[in-house]
Amino acid sequence: MAHADQVSRSALATLAAEIGELLDGAGLGEGVAPAPPAAEGRRRAGARVAGTRDALSADAAGGARESEAAELVETFAVWTLDARALLAPARGGGAARKSGAKKSGGVKSAAKPGALKALARPTGRWHHQIKVGGRAAAFARSSGPKLKLDSASLRGLFVAPLARKIEAAVVWIDENEPDARDGVRDPVVRLLAVPSRQLHAFWLLDEREGTSEVIVVDAPARFDSAGRGRRLLGESEFFELLRRSRPVRGLD
Repeated sequence: MAHADQVSRSALATLAAEIGELLDGAGLGEGVAPAPPAAEGRRRAGARVAGTRDALSADAAGGARESEAAELVETFAVWTLDARALLAPARGGGAARKSGAKKSGGVKSAAKPGALKALARPTGRWHHQIKVGGRAAAFARSSGPKLKLDSASLRGLFVAPLARKIEAAVVWIDENEPDARDGVRDPVVRLLAVPSRQLHAFWLLDEREGTSEVIVVDAPARFDSAGRGRRLLGESEFFELLRRSRPVRGLD
């Protein structure tokens, strides 16, 4: 069974309180309930934000007017990938020489198993899903490399379609990843952003083997349709899709 990076429950409770205070200004009720017990799942560790907000309820229910409770649910570490690394010529020695990549076409080395782990970088930020009435409606972002109680800091709250797309991908992973048992991998799930392609994906990293798979969560319509379905992509296929897609002007 896939899982997210472990986070501090006390930090999540603090963030839930901050989010609750922020939403209070838009009609959210008072109070924060305790974080759910660990038995509810490693990926779904979070804290409930008590109260209601009409705008969030309408977004979650497709126009419903009634107010419903908001809940802070999944939390994922946010990593980033500079797609330019896939196009940069390889320099002598190292992985490029071992892989047999030519100096003028070093992208071959980026397709080797473990390349995504080597190229992705942590942003020091965390993504927090927010549900209203049981449906994804918004998300928050915080900073703090280890989400410690004394370092977590709320950076923003967003009502955006990305929340629903991430929820759909979470459900897909839950339904398609096998339960952890002998001989079955237990990958860590991280949210991967590729700014130059305006793309978000879930990165499933097998920490034991050092290999990765990716499921595209959100990408522009121009992005190759082969990567937009609910399926896992290997590193080579994911990199090839990025190379074939056009970067956003000013971000390449």
